[in-house]
Amino acid sequence: MGVINPTTRNWIESGNILNALKKIYGFDYRKIRDLVNDTLIATSARSNGATVITNNSADFELINKIKPFDLIFI
Repeated sequence: MGVINPTTRNWIESGNILNALKKIYGFDYRKIRDLVNDTLIATSARSNGATVITNNSADFELINKIKPFDLIFI
């Protein structure tokens, strides 16, 4: 696979995930800002059938609870 760029749909889906995380966990704008790139990675991977491999288990696990995607922690 090559480079994956987020689509408009990925941006919208990421916004929905971030909104859900804010509502469920009460995150402030700083935490939401810190999760933007991770949600874009997750939604882009999900829409392309790719697996996210990361050592950032805390953030990606939160995102995965809202919108499941293939995820491997190292």
